[in-house]
This record gives sequence, structure tokens and C-alpha cells, in this order.
Amino acid sequence: MDELENMLRREQESVRASLPHHGPEIYAQVRRGARRRRRVRALATGATAVLAVGAIGMGAWGIAGSNRAADLQPAVSESPSAVPTPTASATAEPSQEPVTGPALDDSADGIPDDGYPELAEPRHQVEGTDFGITYPQARVMEDWVWDRVGPDWGVGIASALVYPPTGDEVPPAVVYLHSPDEVYFEIGELPEAAWNDARVVSWQEDDRTARVWSTDGGGLYDMRTGTYDPVEFSIDGDVAESETFVMSNSGGDELWFAENDNGGGYYRWTDLDGWEQASLWDDTPDARHFGDSAGYSAPLTRADGDSVLLAVAPSVDAVPSSLVEYRLFDDATTEFDPQFPSDAVGVIAAGWLDDASVALEVEMPDGYRSAVVEAGGQVFFGTYGGLAEDQLEELPEWVDVMFGEPTRRDTAGVACGC
Repeated sequence: MDELENMLRREQESVRASLPHHGPEIYAQVRRGARRRRRVRALATGATAVLAVGAIGMGAWGIAGSNRAADLQPAVSESPSAVPTPTASATAEPSQEPVTGPALDDSADGIPDDGYPELAEPRHQVEGTDFGITYPQARVMEDWVWDRVGPDWGVGIASALVYPPTGDEVPPAVVYLHSPDEVYFEIGELPEAAWNDARVVSWQEDDRTARVWSTDGGGLYDMRTGTYDPVEFSIDGDVAESETFVMSNSGGDELWFAENDNGGGYYRWTDLDGWEQASLWDDTPDARHFGDSAGYSAPLTRADGDSVLLAVAPSVDAVPSSLVEYRLFDDATTEFDPQFPSDAVGVIAAGWLDDASVALEVEMPDGYRSAVVEAGGQVFFGTYGGLAEDQLEELPEWVDVMFGEPTRRDTAGVACGC
């Protein structure tokens, strides 16, 4: 019996020694594996072949009708971070505590009240402006805090959300990490060019980087080093004049729209392939996202950040000749004819009712008619009571991107101060 007991004990110790030594790193490992499997599945099932494109350099994307397989050129440039990503050791000595920092407790973020870093220097709104920006009371960021990051943590930016820019002095845009216990940690300031209307649009948790979108465009912010690498899109050899974030799903895939005088279209980013043209360039090159209402707009994206409803129409509020659902996960499109009434004046996108149907309001000469677009493209007209419009209230000061979750639609909202 003693010999059997000793054998079992040795086996138990061997198994324990092979496990990572603290919880949040396990989350990161599981997530990394899941994301890679997701990419492989997308390559196998996507309706359009996925072509790997280098993320360095500047070239000319073909516009609608180009042969993607024959003449793709790099269309975006973004300097990768030079800092290697740390990985958990599978042979680390077993421990119940992180390598550094205070001992874990049973609070939501695992940090005892007396274990937080010291308070950061308080920040105040810039005098003489009316941006209404409020910085949270925050703690100094220390490396050991990253060991605690996992579900229910978020990353966001305190920024002046003013569009169009006013020309006044803009307060600094500051990046914060926040814990499930609503404790904020100050990561750092963005470059001054990115201070206005800045928001985090995706979070690469494994790399500790975040994609940022502001009136200056997009960029990748390294939360360990403070470096900021702008991303630039190119269309027909010329740099894009504007770029707009559309959506990001829980796997970290992103969809952006860019345009210049040569045209415009959608770009897709995945951690496996980097930047590439979305299949929309070939499948439905004229499809564009809906506008919402005067003074506020946001793409009509599903709550999981993986589908967006687009329209082929002469303008954002005109009657579409067709509707298009684009799926970010497998880079595939579904186009269908909604057969709107012949005397329809325009369409207002109301929002997703559920994961498979969208509510629209069709403007008619004598008022509005409700329409529901079901999965597969069928459109039903009639009088529907209590259509569940998106709850897009006044744009908050910032919208956090949460660990392992899709980016909220609010993040892509633009409130016009005009």
C-alpha cells in the first residue's frame, strides 16, 4: 500500500509541476489555442480564398474586379512591435502565487485592498475648453498587474470625443486598464496627434497591444512600451484619406473601411494573416454601411462583432438595390434582393433583433413601414410592434474593450457636434 501511495503521490506532483503557476496565464494559453483553431477553420471553410499579405510596405490595391490571386500588392503598412511576447513556461515550479506582486485573494481582481500600486498623479481637464473629459482616479501600472488580467478586465481611453475637431487645445488621450473591481491603472498617453476622438477598438490580450482609432486614423499601441505604430491604407497607389473602424469579434478579427479619390473598400485583419482586402472588394464592391440618424452614426453590426449589414445604394439614406451581410469570421458575403416597394423613399437601419434578423424602417411618401430581414435574405414588410432598436444612447466618454469579448458597436459610433 505504501508503494502504491508513493507512486500516486509522485504522479500527482509530476502533473502539478507541468501546469502554469497562475490563473490568468492559463486563460491566455487557452485563448491563444482557440484563436489559432479558429483561423484554420476559416481557411478551410471561407467562401473566398484567403491570401496572406505582408503587413510592411506600400502598394496599390486593385479596385473592383481586380484579380486578387494574380496581382495583390500590400495595401497597409504597420510597424510590428519589436518587443517579444513573453510566454508561460510549462515546466515552471508550481506555486499558488504570481511571481511578483501581492498574494492572491478572493476579490474579483485577485488583488487585496492594501496590495494595489500607489495612486498615479491626478489629471485634470485642460482649462479654457469645454470637452467635458474626466480622468478616473488611477493607480500606477506595474508589470505584475498583467499577471492578474483575465475575464472582466477591460482597456479603454479617456479622450475628448469631439467631431469635427474644434481647433481648441485638446486634453491628452490616456489609455487605462481596469479591473473587475473598477480599479483603474494608467497605462500611458497616446501621441498628441491621436488625442481627439480616440477609442480602443480591439485588444490583443496575448501581446498586450491595443488597436486605436481617432480622427488621426488607426494605430497599434503597445501597452508595455508605450510605442504607437500608425496603420496606413493604400488604394490604387495613394494613401487613404480616411479610415473607419467597423467591427471586431471575440477572436480579434477586425474590419475597417478606407477611401480616397481613387475609391474605397473594406480591409480585414487577423492575427494569422495580418491585413488583407476583405472579399467585399470582389463580391460586392459598391456595398457600404448604413447611416443611423442625423448627428450620430455607427455601422449596423451584430452584437458578436462578426456580421455587418451593408447596402448597395447611391447614398447612405437612399433605397438600396440590394442588401449584403458580410461575415468577418470566414470573410464571406451573402447578397440578396429585398424587393422594396416601388414608391419607397429611403431606408433607415434600426438594428439587429437577434443573431439572425435585422429590423429596418422604410420611408414611404405617407410615413414609414417596418421591415424585418430574416436569415437567408427574406424581407417581410408590415406593421411590427415594439421593434427592438439598438440601445445606442449618448456616446460615453469611452467604451472599454473587454478581455476575450467582441468590441461593442458603440465603439464605432461617431457623434457629430455640427
